[in-house]
Amino acid sequence: SDATGGTVQMTSGTGAVGGEVSVSAAAGTDAGGNVDIASGSASAGASGSIGLSAGSSDAETGGSITVASGAGRTSGGNAQLSAGEGGVSGGNLVLRSGASNTGISGSVILASAANAVSGEMSIGTGSATVDGSGSLIMNTGVS
Repeated sequence: SDATGGTVQMTSGTGAVGGEVSVSAAAGTDAGGNVDIASGSASAGASGSIGLSAGSSDAETGGSITVASGAGRTSGGNAQLSAGEGGVSGGNLVLRSGASNTGISGSVILASAANAVSGEMSIGTGSATVDGSGSLIMNTGVS
């Protein structure tokens, strides 16, 4: 169709234990293969989004999502999470723990790893070229 591109869908089978879907690139002697996941661009409207979510459970713990960079002999891979740039306003980056209906909400933990010499932690606002730079606000919730 000229108006809408085709859809690619991968779904595993249902059962007492649902089937798995695995996407992986091959290992290599000199370099391993890449796995790229990207949404479509748009010239007139909004570009596509990428949704990544783990399953819910009515009886046990919900599924987890783990994003990790690879280990290396000399340096570990970098893990970067950033919001998009915009002509008027950049996208927001939100890190928020899960709520609880009856108990304690989840925690948000930002920490560098322990080691012989631990890494730095830097939290700051961006510089501004025209107006004031952003504020750094840290507060606890109301009890």
